[in-house]
Amino acid sequence: MWGILGYAWAQEFPDYLRSNYIAKPLITTKSNDFGLAPMTRDYIVFCSNGRKGLSRVLREDKVDLFLYNLKNDEVSEFDKTGLCELESVKYNIGSVSFSGDLKTMFISRNRFDKNFGGILPFELLQVDINEQSSECSLLPFINPDFSYQQPFFDTRQNVLFFVSNQPGGKGGYDIYYVVRRGEHLWGEPQNLERVNTPGDELFPSVDSFGNIYFSRYVEGRGLEIFCLVKNSTVPQALPGPFNTEGDDFNLIVVDTKNILLARVLRKNKSSDILLYSIQ
Repeated sequence: MWGILGYAWAQEFPDYLRSNYIAKPLITTKSNDFGLAPMTRDYIVFCSNGRKGLSRVLREDKVDLFLYNLKNDEVSEFDKTGLCELESVKYNIGSVSFSGDLKTMFISRNRFDKNFGGILPFELLQVDINEQSSECSLLPFINPDFSYQQPFFDTRQNVLFFVSNQPGGKGGYDIYYVVRRGEHLWGEPQNLERVNTPGDELFPSVDSFGNIYFSRYVEGRGLEIFCLVKNSTVPQALPGPFNTEGDDFNLIVVDTKNILLARVLRKNKSSDILLYSIQ
């Protein structure tokens, strides 16, 4: 398993990142749309705030889950009925990730109790989905005083990636990974030291070749998408068209011909979702 993430130096990006892509805006609204999570080949789940009038009800923007049909170009609400009280309007949803068989969902939501700093941190839940119900449990390594967000479950390696500001990191939000050893059995979270800095590292994901993607703030450009190529030691910023002078983040490799990401263009200041595809 990556030699448990033991890398040697490699210079080249994957071949498919050097192809000629055509960009297509998928979801462009005045809301912030982000938190991409592949569900099946034709469906992705994403997060958005302020849709369906909830912001008017709550007097603030609430982050919630929506379903996008790639084939039909349609957006619908993601059905959260029976999922850990997620239908309750008091919770903001961070983002989600799924196991390969769709029987387990990992989800980030805010706690309803403030921590020692007076804020509502995010926690990570495991949702085991049955035919007519679900069982929800807090992941065992969660410290309630700190935030745990942006889960990405690598189904090939049985590894959950996430970001956290828990103690012991390099500063800000760091990327961690933890091995799932059984249905409710986990190893100890490990800091992905080769990508982390004193700043924030955000939105981790992994492609089918074992390359790791994440975003980091770059002075004068905002969030940039980086890639830690498998068998390398130093992450590199992706070239255009994936990075711009706006915020670029949350890159998801659907397959070698389709890549999703979220972007904040400086002119509109809300995040949109784009599809890069090879025709």
